[in-house]
Amino acid sequence: MLLDTLAAFLGSDGSPTRAADELYCHRNTVMHRLRRIESVTGRKVTDPRSRLLWQLALLGTEHRGPARRSA
Repeated sequence: MLLDTLAAFLGSDGSPTRAADELYCHRNTVMHRLRRIESVTGRKVTDPRSRLLWQLALLGTEHRGPARRSA
């Protein structure tokens, strides 16, 4: 769940609102999950270096991000 949230957040250029739309949840849910990610990693989502490291980590694990619903 946290990895999906992180992938959606990074994939939406750091927009919690667009990440929430992609995850089909409320923006506040995304914000809460991002705070949990910060707590677990000790890094801030506002730090560009942290975002880069997270993106590289997601690429390294080949994390696909949240499942897309079909149209």
